[in-house]
Amino acid sequence: MSDAIEVPRLNRPDVAEFRQRFERRGLPAVLTGIMDSWKAMTRWSPDYFAQQLGDQVMTVSTSDEDLPQDGPISPALLLKMKVSKMKMRDYLDKMAARDRRFYASGVPLRPFLPMLLDDSEVPEYREIGSNGSPRMWMGNGQIGPLHYDTTANLHGIVFGSKRFRLFPPSQLPLLYPCSMFSKIPTMSQASLSAPDYARFPRLKKAKPVIVDLAPGDMLFLPPGWWHQVDTPVPTISIDFPGEKSPGLGRPFVRLIPNRVLKKIRGRLGR
Repeated sequence: MSDAIEVPRLNRPDVAEFRQRFERRGLPAVLTGIMDSWKAMTRWSPDYFAQQLGDQVMTVSTSDEDLPQDGPISPALLLKMKVSKMKMRDYLDKMAARDRRFYASGVPLRPFLPMLLDDSEVPEYREIGSNGSPRMWMGNGQIGPLHYDTTANLHGIVFGSKRFRLFPPSQLPLLYPCSMFSKIPTMSQASLSAPDYARFPRLKKAKPVIVDLAPGDMLFLPPGWWHQVDTPVPTISIDFPGEKSPGLGRPFVRLIPNRVLKKIRGRLGR
């Protein structure tokens, strides 16, 4: 793949064309216009959730230790994180205080926030056959670790903004993945925010593609694309993960139970 990579922005492209140009070729794209008619776009906000869903219980990723202020969570700290249940209003207080030890990451709507399901629509661009619950991400100041997912994803911004730093699968040798025998083989040992070039010299050659997302933008992220996600302001987003996991040239990933991969994805951060 050429080093000169651009992520195009497409307004409601033809579905067949999208699948041919992007899904089948494993190339990312930003899709616009898809979320314009969603109720979520005029409803979802921290204030709305506090007023309407304050007592609702949801899952939150938590850390007993402070997270680095200048970079993403480390692999060692990620493995110590827990998934707890918390009332919406209590989490919103943590979010307003920018307490990064708490993150509503990948909250499945069907079991925890079913009243929000009608506020969005399943995009027709979602991977055929995928029927898992859409997930909500809500945070403020989070810096996700550099990692890749084993399935495709559609990630849309409802409120706030995010920055994705993307690397194609061909740059895997430059990104220092964790050991194939670890519980998080899809995560990098290196930090883009505070790079240690003495320890990870090949990281200097890695070339990210920067994608900034605003409300109404939906990113199609193919499997195997490395990404670090920064959430600089209070943000609410929703994603629709696929379910097919290609080999990605790393057959050991297929040996990891799917329930473990889902738990890892819920902590890595969007």
